[in-house]
Amino acid sequence: MKGSHYQGRRRIWAGFRGILVCGLLGCAVSSAALEVTAPEASERWTSAYLLMEEGGRLWQTDDFAGAATRYREAAVRFALLQREHPEWRPELVSFRLEYCRLKQSECEAELAKAGTQPEDTDALREHLQTERERTASLERRLADLEARRTRETAALRAELATAQETATMREREASQLRGKLAEVSLAKARLERQETRRAAADGEVEKLRQALATALAERGGTIKRVHMEGAPKESYPNLEPRTMTVSLKECGRFVGVDFTPEQAVEALGRMGLGAECDGDRLTVRIPAYRMDFLHDADVYEDVAIGYGFDNYGKKRHDVTQTFGKLLPETSFSEKVKDIMIGLGYTELTTLTLSNKRDEFEISGLPEVDAVTVKNPITEEHTCLRSYLMPSLMKILRHNKHRDLPQKIFEVGFVIRDAKTVLHLCALQAASRSSFTEVKSLTESVLREMNVEYAFETCDYSTFIPGRGAFITVDGQRIGVFGEMSPRTITDYEMTHPVTMLEMDLTGIISKRSGRLF
Repeated sequence: MKGSHYQGRRRIWAGFRGILVCGLLGCAVSSAALEVTAPEASERWTSAYLLMEEGGRLWQTDDFAGAATRYREAAVRFALLQREHPEWRPELVSFRLEYCRLKQSECEAELAKAGTQPEDTDALREHLQTERERTASLERRLADLEARRTRETAALRAELATAQETATMREREASQLRGKLAEVSLAKARLERQETRRAAADGEVEKLRQALATALAERGGTIKRVHMEGAPKESYPNLEPRTMTVSLKECGRFVGVDFTPEQAVEALGRMGLGAECDGDRLTVRIPAYRMDFLHDADVYEDVAIGYGFDNYGKKRHDVTQTFGKLLPETSFSEKVKDIMIGLGYTELTTLTLSNKRDEFEISGLPEVDAVTVKNPITEEHTCLRSYLMPSLMKILRHNKHRDLPQKIFEVGFVIRDAKTVLHLCALQAASRSSFTEVKSLTESVLREMNVEYAFETCDYSTFIPGRGAFITVDGQRIGVFGEMSPRTITDYEMTHPVTMLEMDLTGIISKRSGRLF
């Protein structure tokens, strides 16, 4: 009897335990469903950790059923966190998950041991009912939150769609307005240009009308004023003189004479112009028929003419009346030409066209990338020259029957590597020539240019071995000079000794900014 009573109690406890497990599973699933809605992994971790801590407190008070429930819920939440956020602290989540499952097993073991005490059945039944009510409350709250989230999401999506449509419409309107604004700006610019041209044309027509009227009056005609309604001006022609004010000091600087106010007014009077002078301000009244006054220089010109060119005297007047000036290369080359002429050389200007045989094969000078002529007319003119020496040697060849010595030079442009470079070349053909003479010539030219230089031995076949040198300025080789070899002389069909100097002036010009002295 006692054994059957004991077995009956065990069956009752087993049934209650099944009901408890189902309830706990329901609570765990509900709690897990609630936790899924948490947006952040850290929040899920916190909720699971709090359940685990609560299970630990219930364990310490011997409430193994409540502790088992808390550990089961915590394990479910840790499992959800591990599945949905595998990258969030995986080792720690796995450790807590195993810990909760272990503690749940221990709680279930303790409940199994306490199954022989019938007085615990009512407590378990009450606890189970409490958990079911709590689970139902959580499920209702979850449903309410889900419904609220759905409504708010739908409302936000609707507002976002409306805002996007509004922004798109505003952008289209702004684009259309920008297009219209651009069209208006273009139309305004066209109108302004038309108005400017129309005003200029009206001004020219008015000047022509005034000139025609005064020309007819000079021939005996009578000028009468015509009134026109709706015209830009009330009456035509308008023969009122216009005024222009200039600086008397600037007029004197421009012309080269320091005019007094009386002289300037008198000079303009001779030209048929009324004038007044107040200090430095010279005010001129220009008749309507004088259409040639466009700038202050026109007033200066009439002052100079009225003053009389015969009153300028024979002295030189250094005045600058224009903005133009010589290029640095031109100014420098002109001064170099003066130096060479002073040294007894005659200036020549040769053709820019040459041929590769004369430029490189015969001369012995190093070959460079020459610009060739695509369809040359003769074999003598197949490329642009890279040196001046071959062209000057041709001049000496054609004049070898003339008296000696012959000293010639050229300052001209050559083409080196597709660039235009300014060179100086000087040749001397004489019955007796030496390296010392051409070295003295080179030193004289460089000294007049006021540059620091040095000489280095040159091994070109152009020169007799040991009688050729490089010219070095600032560490750069800019030219060569020396006594030409017999082979080079005979190849150019010459019969007398020839000395040569050729240098690149571009570097010196850039360094001196075109100033020689």
